[in-house]
Amino acid sequence: MSVLAKNKSCRVAVAILSILGMLAAVVALAPQRAIADSSTGASITLQSSDSLANRTFQAWEPIRISSQSSDGSLTVDITDEYLPYVRTAAANLNLPIDKDTTNDRNVTATSSEDDVVEAVSHLAQRQHDGSSDEEARSFAKELQTVLVDNKVAPTKTNDDFVPQSSGARKLSGLDYGWYLIQETTGDNPALPSAQADNSPVSLVMTTPVTGGDVPVTVKSKTPESHKNIVEADHSQQRKAAVVNQNEPIHYQLTFYVPAQWSSQYADKGFWFTMNDTLDSSLVFDHADAIQIGDAFDSTTSDVDFSAANGLYDTSLAPTTTTADGKTLTWAFGDDTGTNLTANVANKALAGKWVKLYYTAHLSQDAPINTAIGNAYDVTYQHSPYSTTGGEKTPTEHPYVYTMNLQVDKIDGSNSAELSGVEFQVYSDEECTKLVKFSSNGSAYEYDPNGAVTTLVTGEDGKINVEGVAGSADGVTYYLKETKAAAGYRALNSAIAVTVSVQGFSDQADLVRTDGTTQTLTYSLAKQGGNTSVSNGVLVVKNYRGLLPSTGAAGIILFAVVGVLLIGGGALMLRRTKKQ
Repeated sequence: MSVLAKNKSCRVAVAILSILGMLAAVVALAPQRAIADSSTGASITLQSSDSLANRTFQAWEPIRISSQSSDGSLTVDITDEYLPYVRTAAANLNLPIDKDTTNDRNVTATSSEDDVVEAVSHLAQRQHDGSSDEEARSFAKELQTVLVDNKVAPTKTNDDFVPQSSGARKLSGLDYGWYLIQETTGDNPALPSAQADNSPVSLVMTTPVTGGDVPVTVKSKTPESHKNIVEADHSQQRKAAVVNQNEPIHYQLTFYVPAQWSSQYADKGFWFTMNDTLDSSLVFDHADAIQIGDAFDSTTSDVDFSAANGLYDTSLAPTTTTADGKTLTWAFGDDTGTNLTANVANKALAGKWVKLYYTAHLSQDAPINTAIGNAYDVTYQHSPYSTTGGEKTPTEHPYVYTMNLQVDKIDGSNSAELSGVEFQVYSDEECTKLVKFSSNGSAYEYDPNGAVTTLVTGEDGKINVEGVAGSADGVTYYLKETKAAAGYRALNSAIAVTVSVQGFSDQADLVRTDGTTQTLTYSLAKQGGNTSVSNGVLVVKNYRGLLPSTGAAGIILFAVVGVLLIGGGALMLRRTKKQ
C-alpha cells in the first residue's frame, strides 16, 4: 500500500510512516500489520513500565488521511489550519522537497502545499531507511515549537487520553493521520517534563490497519541532573551559600542514568557529557573525585568511577575548557561513534547516580551582596541506534554570595576622621586565629593566603574589607586596635562585630530543581565600648587624652589628680595641727 498526496506525485510505503521521530521520552515503532477495511477509526495507546495515570499529554493532528483508493493508496492532506505551521517548520529546517536531497530545492515560506507534503513524505522515507533519524526528530520538535509559539490549541487534551487498567493511556476514535503527541507533565524530578530541550514528543501516524491501534512506549523515567554546593566531605547539599573570597567552594554535579537504559541501549551503549559554565567571578581550581552511587542524597554506597569498579578509568581534568576557563565539560563515552568501548561500559551505570566533585573560589573582583551563579546541564545520547545528536537536561543554577565589612575611625569629641589607625582581625574570641588579607589598593580582600595581617585606616579614616562571609545567624569577627592615631590611646579590648544576612536561605529544599536568586539585607551588630553602627558601617570612636568608656588614659589622669588632692589635703591637715 502507498500514501498518495492528492494531485501530487508522492507515493511512499505506509509502513515507513508508522512513526516519524523518536524523541527523548518516546522510543517505539508501530508494528506493521495487514491492511483491512475499517470504518471504526484509529487509536493510539501510550504505554510504559510505570503507570501513566498521573502524567499528562496533549496532541495535534497536523496531517490527515482523507480517503483510501481501491489499490490501497491513501490520500494525504494538510488542513488549511495546520498548513502554515507545517510549512514554517519545514522551511525553518530547509527541508529538501525532492527525494534526491542534492537537488537545490528546499521548502520556503512560500512553498505550495504540494511541495510541503512531498518534502515531509520524503523525510519519512529517509528516516525509515535509517539515514535521517536526527533530521526526523528535528522536524517533529520544530513543528511542536511552531505550534506552541503560535498558541495553536491542541486537537486532543489530557482528558482525551483515557486511563486503562494496565496503567496505559488510550486515545480513541481518531481520524487517520499524523498526530504530534507531547507530554505536559509538570516539573517533577521523578518524571519527564515539558521543558525546553527535554520535551517528550512523538509524531505518530495512524492508518486503516487491522485493529487500528498504534502502541507507543513512553519512558518511565528520563535522565536527571542537578548541581549543588556541598561540604568538603560531600555532605549538606544546598543551592546557596554565603562565602569568603579566595576560600574553597565545593560543588557537586550529578547525573542519574535510568535503569531501563541497560536494555534500551543494549547494543552500542550510550554517551553523556556534563556541561558546567561558571560566572566570571568564579575560578575553577580542580576536580576532586568522580563517583557512582545508588542514592542522590546519600554517599554511603558511593564508589570511585574506575575500571576496578566495572567501568573504566577516566581523567578528573575537564575534557574541554574554553579559553577563559569558564565553560567546562566532562565527556563519558564517544559521541562520534568512533570508539564505543566506553559507551558500552556505560551500561553498567543504569539505575545509578554519577557524581562529580570540583573545587572553585570567588575571585577578588566578586561583587558584594550579589547572586553569583553558574549553569549546569547534561547532554546525553538520544537514540539507541545513533550516537549523533543529543538531548539536554534542564539547566540548574546554584548561587553564592559574599559580603563586606566597613570600619570608620573617628574622634569621639568632634567626629574628625582618624587616619593611620591599625587593626588586626581575628576569627575567634580569644584572638588567636588571625585573619589574612590582600590589598587591591582601595580595599582589603579576604584571602587565607594573603600577606596582609594589619589593616590601616586611610586619609578618610575608613577601612573597607571585601569578600567576607555572613549568615542568617551571623558570623562574628574580632577587631583589635594595635596602633592608635597620634595623641590617642589604643582601645584595650577587641571589638566583636557580627555580619548578618537577613532573608538568606541555603535552599536545601531545592536540591533537585533550579536555585533562585535572593534579595538579602546586610546588617552589623557590635559589642564593645566606643562603637556604634551607622548605615551598615562600624563606627569606632577614640578620645584625645582620655577614654572614659574603656578607662585607659582617663583613669590614669584622674588617679594622678586624686593623689595630688589627697596629698594636698594631708599637707593642710599637718599644718593645721602645728598651728
